[in-house]
Amino acid sequence: MQLKRFKMTKLMLIAAFFLFSAMQQTFAQTDPVVMILGKDSVRLSEFKSNYVKNNNLKTSTEKDLRNYTDLYVNYRLKCNEARSLHMDTSRALKEELEGYRKQAAATYLTEKSVNDQLVTEAMEHARWDIRAWHIMKKLPLEPQPKDTLAAYRQIMQLRERLLKGENFAQLAMTESDDPSARPMYKDGKMIRAGNKGDLGYFTAFTMVYEFEKGAYNTKVGEISMPVRSDFGYHLIYVQDKEPAVSQFNTLQILIAYPENATAEDSAATIRKVREAYEALQNGLPFDAAVEKYCTDEGLRQRHGEMDAFSSARFEGDFVAPLYHANIGDILKPFQTRYGWHILKLTERKPVVIDENSRGNIKMKIARDSRSNLGPEALVERLKKEYRFTEVKPKNKKQTSPLAEFYGIDSIKLFNGEWKADSFPTDKVMFTFADQQRTQKDFAANIEKNQFKGMRNVSMTELINYAYNRFVHRCILDYEDSRLEEKYPEFKSLMKEYEDGILLYELSNEKVWKKAELDTTGLHKFYEQIKDDYQYPVRAHETIYTLTQARIPADPNEAMKSPKMSADKAYSLFKKMMDSGASLEEIDNKFSKKAKGWMISIRENMYAQHENRAFDTYCPWQVLLSSESKVVVEKADERQYITIEKVLPSPKPLNEIRGAVSTRYQNLLEEEWVKTLRRENPVWVDYERIFSLIR
Repeated sequence: MQLKRFKMTKLMLIAAFFLFSAMQQTFAQTDPVVMILGKDSVRLSEFKSNYVKNNNLKTSTEKDLRNYTDLYVNYRLKCNEARSLHMDTSRALKEELEGYRKQAAATYLTEKSVNDQLVTEAMEHARWDIRAWHIMKKLPLEPQPKDTLAAYRQIMQLRERLLKGENFAQLAMTESDDPSARPMYKDGKMIRAGNKGDLGYFTAFTMVYEFEKGAYNTKVGEISMPVRSDFGYHLIYVQDKEPAVSQFNTLQILIAYPENATAEDSAATIRKVREAYEALQNGLPFDAAVEKYCTDEGLRQRHGEMDAFSSARFEGDFVAPLYHANIGDILKPFQTRYGWHILKLTERKPVVIDENSRGNIKMKIARDSRSNLGPEALVERLKKEYRFTEVKPKNKKQTSPLAEFYGIDSIKLFNGEWKADSFPTDKVMFTFADQQRTQKDFAANIEKNQFKGMRNVSMTELINYAYNRFVHRCILDYEDSRLEEKYPEFKSLMKEYEDGILLYELSNEKVWKKAELDTTGLHKFYEQIKDDYQYPVRAHETIYTLTQARIPADPNEAMKSPKMSADKAYSLFKKMMDSGASLEEIDNKFSKKAKGWMISIRENMYAQHENRAFDTYCPWQVLLSSESKVVVEKADERQYITIEKVLPSPKPLNEIRGAVSTRYQNLLEEEWVKTLRRENPVWVDYERIFSLIR
């Protein structure tokens, strides 16, 4: 029996060996090696994956594939050399690569379907401005079930009172935990009027996400069911919903009540408001009405013009009339806590939300609290995937590993002085996948993220908050560590990033930096190619201009120096120039004979079409065809101009350093690639590669 079992096992091993060999052969046939680059090899699938990222196989030719193959071989050889030099182990490279990885991993550490829903939802919200009121019952940071239940019951009782007809504003002032609903006093004087729960108009990304969503999901004129946010429970009454406006431009007359106004003062103010509005209706220009009736000095100086504002800038009663007014309308007077307002609408810019807005919406979501919803949804899914399990007490007499933290020293924690090694036990708190986290792990996390400066918050609340964040971080960190294993495309992307950094660093060392520092090599290379950078035929222009000499300050001295006329002086100078005399001779003779005149000289060098003004008087055809020197006169400007032909010559290195350096870098790279190919035998199976398009 034992012998039979041994024989069976041996037969199974032999069968398994042949099966594995067959699988290897099948894999080699379906995904053969198409390149051997020294000690490195490349399979067809890897080559294809890289090629199709920037090329279309359907339209590619064998020439395209061959050209790409040559570039790809050079690329792989360079990266292999960088690794052979251990450049991939440098600290700087690892830090740079980690930065790229963090950015790339972000798209994998969130639930993509949730993100897509958030973008669509935010785009819809952004199309509308909502005016809403609210009443809030606050909750602790990490509320216990009893806290949540108590707040929920309170808010539901308030909702029932509202549905029975109680006034929302009055109830908000007396029952809301939002202090902005009530006036604020200091030394017996009101320093801020309460908003009575009226939040005015707002749009997407103005409020915390949960509140925003609750408001947009409530119909106009209705009161929402309790909406929970990080602050607590809210009742939301939606008063108005209008197409979103990005900017209002208005003129304004503000007529405020006098300070400590009497009943007579108030009546006089109202009469003034009516008079102003009637005057405008009868044709009084708005700026004249501002000057006559407005009590705000700033508005008067600006002729009533207000700075452009959004719907959220002012209270709801101020903004509401502007949504339905026509451009140019003068609105009927209305009152706010600042006084009486008469507005003239001059511009209303609507918000435009279309597919072009999607990118901007995504960026706003990334900076908003709702950006946490994607990672949170992912964590909940991963908890199920990795079978996340918390350690719970087996009976009521036992304490959970988490509850043991409720008694730690809050004073030290609030002062930032709590130490993890002060925690006495190290029980397992939860497990997932093949991982477990213990009390020591959580204690270390608390020590690193202490609640310094926190006061008047229960330890239970803080510990629960820290624990939930700790679990969240542990799950995401574990998922992050497995991205290359779970997602081949992510692994490929990180390989590309690493290759790119290595290639840059090695190219900088072998080519770019060398070309910059090797001045001897650059000058030598310039001498070899300088004839490729010739100046064209140019004209050397010398302009001799007759100018008046400085007038002597002493009148007696001026009398001793009678001046020659301009025409005579120029005629004398021309005659001397035509004679062929040297400049030194001309200068000596001219200065003696032409009293009060002097000669200034300016030189220029131009190629044809380089200077439009020069081209208007330079006889280029004559100069280029035969003559080596021509003379041009501008007698009315008292200028005598000689133009000499300058034959082509190499440009100096300082003028063409950029172009020469680029060519020198190309030469260095060509020599580098030749060396790599010489030191690393290259074999390429072009037939296999061409099979991609056949």
